[in-house]
Amino acid sequence: MQHFDKPLPVALQYLDSLQTITKNSKEDYYPARIYLLRGNLYFRSDNPQAALNNYILGLKYAKEKKIKGRLPWPTSVSLI
Repeated sequence: MQHFDKPLPVALQYLDSLQTITKNSKEDYYPARIYLLRGNLYFRSDNPQAALNNYILGLKYAKEKKIKGRLPWPTSVSLI
């Protein structure tokens, strides 16, 4: 993932673009995956509240689309 080595604002722009591109995707793991990636970015930037908020949104979308066990839930969730 190219966005992980970029400054936070740039990395978030990558994910915003990805969210726009995948808006009509047939893949059921979007947008949950994007929120998990965004949570990882915030966690790495020492912003646990924003990370948790995004992890919760990812979980919400995963539940809506009945995704179980197919998304790599970050271990940082347990550290928050």
